[in-house]
Amino acid sequence: MDNNNNFGRGLVCTTIISLFLLGSPNTFAQIGPGGVSDGLSVWLRADVGIEAADGGSVLVWEDQSGQNRHAVYNPANGFGEVPPVLDASNPGANDQPTVRFFNVNALEIDLSFLAGSDYTIFVLNGRDRFGLANFYLAGDTALQDRSLVLGYERVDLLRQAHFNRDLDATVEEYVGTQLWSLDAFRFSVDEGKDVYQDGEHLASDDVLVPLLSNTGATLGHFRAFGSLFWFQGDLAEVVIYDRALSLDERLNVEAELAGRYGRPLSLDDYVPCDADWKNKGEYVRNLARAATVFERQGLLTRGERGAAVSRGANSTCGQTQ
Repeated sequence: MDNNNNFGRGLVCTTIISLFLLGSPNTFAQIGPGGVSDGLSVWLRADVGIEAADGGSVLVWEDQSGQNRHAVYNPANGFGEVPPVLDASNPGANDQPTVRFFNVNALEIDLSFLAGSDYTIFVLNGRDRFGLANFYLAGDTALQDRSLVLGYERVDLLRQAHFNRDLDATVEEYVGTQLWSLDAFRFSVDEGKDVYQDGEHLASDDVLVPLLSNTGATLGHFRAFGSLFWFQGDLAEVVIYDRALSLDERLNVEAELAGRYGRPLSLDDYVPCDADWKNKGEYVRNLARAATVFERQGLLTRGERGAAVSRGANSTCGQTQ
């Protein structure tokens, strides 16, 4: 269990908000994914805010956060970039639309607000190339702490970097078939960096230095040392908060994204049996809350939710040692 969060705190509130929204389909700009809206700074969804036909060029990917931080193609970029294209129904993303990048595509976005800030970032992506430096989001400055770099340093290494301060996590190796995942990155000036994939906590550090600047941010490549390092793959959704989300907030966001794109999540990653629970009752209560979120987002049926809670109640998890 993340030691920087108490799972149950705040979950009931966000759960109620999310349930209220089930009948409100046109609320993207006001309410964030999973009902988590505080600090929502960028929300790119390939199923909304793109005026392109299937296979057509994506010139503008409109921000749904209400902050107007759109990702935009710059024809005067000077780097040979061309616009990415829309895949209107991608089987790898549960038949949802995605934006496809082919080693020559890029969209520019202003993420300078991340300088000096805590943050939490979610990227639903499908990576699809061999080689090094397959980064899907990066600034343009190769100076320490002056560029946020996110994506794959190697075919088996996921990286969160404040340039030259790298946090790496070993992940499934790409061997030629597109690999999909929900990647999440968290930074707090009090706790350091954390990397997650499909809900699982993979890596952390205690480096408390924030980004000193973050200019020239781009979806699709990283510019450094006089070279361009291109991303090849698909992006379905990018969500950025200007604060470090709590565990229960991250659960709500990830559960909604996982439900939309068919990604697997495990209750054990949010309510682990070996956590330092106060008692068994606390463990079971938090397990029930998490299972309810899973059911709401279609990750569990009602019967599966009940079975998971029953197993937890009959387990040794949370028992006083």
